[in-house]
Amino acid sequence: ISSLPLRSLPRHMSLEILKQIVSILPENGKYVQFTYKLKQDKIYTRENMNLIQTKIVYINFPPARVNVWRIRNN
Repeated sequence: ISSLPLRSLPRHMSLEILKQIVSILPENGKYVQFTYKLKQDKIYTRENMNLIQTKIVYINFPPARVNVWRIRNN
Protein backbone atom coordinates (compact mmCIF):
# COMPACT_ATOMS: atom_id res chain seq x y z
CA ILE A 1 0.00 0.00 0.00
CA SER A 2 1.47 3.31 -1.02
CA SER A 3 0.64 6.95 -0.53
CA LEU A 4 3.79 8.20 -2.20
CA PRO A 5 3.09 11.43 -4.12
CA LEU A 6 4.16 9.87 -7.43
CA ARG A 7 2.35 12.46 -9.52
CA SER A 8 4.24 15.27 -7.74
CA LEU A 9 7.68 13.76 -8.33
CA PRO A 10 9.62 14.14 -11.57
CA ARG A 11 8.35 11.54 -14.03
CA HIS A 12 11.69 9.69 -14.26
CA MET A 13 11.73 9.30 -10.48
CA SER A 14 8.14 8.01 -10.37
CA LEU A 15 8.88 5.49 -13.10
CA GLU A 16 11.98 4.27 -11.26
CA ILE A 17 9.97 3.81 -8.06
CA LEU A 18 7.33 1.83 -9.96
CA LYS A 19 10.06 -0.28 -11.56
CA GLN A 20 11.41 -1.14 -8.11
CA ILE A 21 7.91 -1.97 -6.83
CA VAL A 22 7.38 -4.38 -9.71
CA SER A 23 10.77 -6.00 -9.08
CA ILE A 24 10.07 -6.81 -5.41
CA LEU A 25 6.47 -7.98 -5.59
CA PRO A 26 5.79 -11.63 -6.38
CA GLU A 27 4.13 -12.59 -9.65
CA ASN A 28 0.43 -11.69 -9.45
CA GLY A 29 1.20 -9.52 -6.41
CA LYS A 30 -0.97 -6.46 -5.80
CA TYR A 31 0.13 -2.87 -5.52
CA VAL A 32 -2.35 -0.44 -3.92
CA GLN A 33 -1.89 3.30 -4.43
CA PHE A 34 -4.04 6.12 -3.19
CA THR A 35 -3.98 9.63 -4.53
CA TYR A 36 -5.88 12.85 -4.11
CA LYS A 37 -5.90 13.45 -7.86
CA LEU A 38 -9.26 12.05 -8.85
CA LYS A 39 -8.64 12.09 -12.59
CA GLN A 40 -7.10 8.85 -13.81
CA ASP A 41 -3.95 9.30 -15.88
CA LYS A 42 -1.31 7.17 -17.54
CA ILE A 43 1.58 7.52 -15.06
CA TYR A 44 1.22 3.92 -13.89
CA THR A 45 0.69 2.42 -17.32
CA ARG A 46 3.33 -0.23 -17.74
CA GLU A 47 3.38 -3.48 -19.65
CA ASN A 48 3.72 -5.47 -16.41
CA MET A 49 0.95 -3.79 -14.35
CA ASN A 50 -2.79 -4.26 -14.86
CA LEU A 51 -5.28 -1.94 -13.19
CA ILE A 52 -7.78 -4.34 -11.61
CA GLN A 53 -9.80 -2.01 -9.39
CA THR A 54 -10.29 1.70 -8.90
CA LYS A 55 -12.59 3.56 -6.57
CA ILE A 56 -13.10 7.12 -5.42
CA VAL A 57 -13.62 7.32 -1.67
CA TYR A 58 -15.86 10.33 -1.12
CA ILE A 59 -16.12 9.93 2.66
CA ASN A 60 -12.40 10.70 2.88
CA PHE A 61 -11.64 14.42 3.13
CA PRO A 62 -10.46 15.37 0.66
CA PRO A 63 -11.83 12.56 -1.52
CA ALA A 64 -9.18 10.08 -2.66
CA ARG A 65 -8.82 7.61 -5.50
CA VAL A 66 -7.64 4.12 -4.59
CA ASN A 67 -6.15 2.02 -7.39
CA VAL A 68 -5.26 -1.65 -7.17
CA TRP A 69 -2.76 -3.01 -9.66
CA ARG A 70 -1.81 -6.63 -10.32
CA ILE A 71 1.84 -7.20 -11.11
CA ARG A 72 2.93 -9.53 -13.89
CA ASN A 73 6.63 -10.32 -13.46
CA ASN A 74 8.46 -11.78 -16.43
